[in-house]
Amino acid sequence: MPVPYLKLDGEATLAMIIRFTTAGVNGSVSAKGSLTGKFGNHEITGSAEAKSIAGTGLSRCDGQNAPGMIGTIANVIGTLNEYVGKGNTKGPGTRDVSQYASSVSLSKSLSLKPTGVDLLAKTGSPDLELKLGGLAMELKLGVTGRLDIIDALAMAYTGPGATAIREARAVMASGQHVKGKLEAYLEVGAEGMLTHSIMSGVTITIPANIPAPETTSVSEVFRGEIKIRGVLSVGVEIEAEIWIFSGKAGASGTVHTSWAWALRKQGAKREKNYKFEGLIIELKAHAEAGFRSGNDDADESAFGNNNTDGAHAASAPSSSDLESQVAQHLEKSSAEAKRIASSGIAGIAGGRTYTIFSPEDSGWEKY
Repeated sequence: MPVPYLKLDGEATLAMIIRFTTAGVNGSVSAKGSLTGKFGNHEITGSAEAKSIAGTGLSRCDGQNAPGMIGTIANVIGTLNEYVGKGNTKGPGTRDVSQYASSVSLSKSLSLKPTGVDLLAKTGSPDLELKLGGLAMELKLGVTGRLDIIDALAMAYTGPGATAIREARAVMASGQHVKGKLEAYLEVGAEGMLTHSIMSGVTITIPANIPAPETTSVSEVFRGEIKIRGVLSVGVEIEAEIWIFSGKAGASGTVHTSWAWALRKQGAKREKNYKFEGLIIELKAHAEAGFRSGNDDADESAFGNNNTDGAHAASAPSSSDLESQVAQHLEKSSAEAKRIASSGIAGIAGGRTYTIFSPEDSGWEKY
């Protein structure tokens, strides 16, 4: 029985923005796809688009052990959500989350492009031939905003005036007013890309009367790294006391820390690695009774501005099209990561140091 000629090509793109805050998680996603080809004498064309917007005060990060890029995406999302929670350990209560909260935006662009799928009759035979081209996947992630770590700092710091810091934080977390400022956050930016390319170029004979062969020779490239960089800002002033902290360079020399996900192929094995440099602060100075700030305005930030919520850093681009928003956010994230990377390494140790978050390194493991 003759079989009509079949040829298919196509591409699909997925764009997503997720916003993590102390008050909850919300996001939006859009997907586009197109298909072109030929079946016998008939041309095949088609396209589709879908959008979704959702918000919730709760989040679950399942699928982190899934294989391939899906598992990597889930792991990045799960890690960001984890550190938003670690930095703010108190329950929401009556805290003003517009003033003391994490606000981080994550954008994702995933493209999928299969090429050259042909099915045709084999000349002089009842068998069929299936020609396979290739498949290219590209994942880009962008991250901007602030991770509030004030609760983590209050718990880890045990030096001079530690009790006063913890008590002030408890009062602020309950929604009550405190004379002074208590701020500690990481400004974050991400750069990098993961790629997975499958180059086939093989022709498979599909016999008319017996099962088709199960194995073929297919080569693939599986590589890339995504790194989220973070630079620390701390300002602590309570009544007549002031603390001056600085961040220490990360374990790999990053200012002041980073999270990194890397993929590679070693022989026939695909491997992944997750590394977090940890976060260490150094107490530079502590002035007790007798010191008074020249500005008694409680609304004045210890950093010289009032933007403590990270809203400007994590705000969505103005474009109404989500795909354009994601492209803009990816560009902004890369620029932010480069700015953080070039902001200078922390100085040589001169005071006592305190570990806020410990380093993590999964090592290279099977993917």
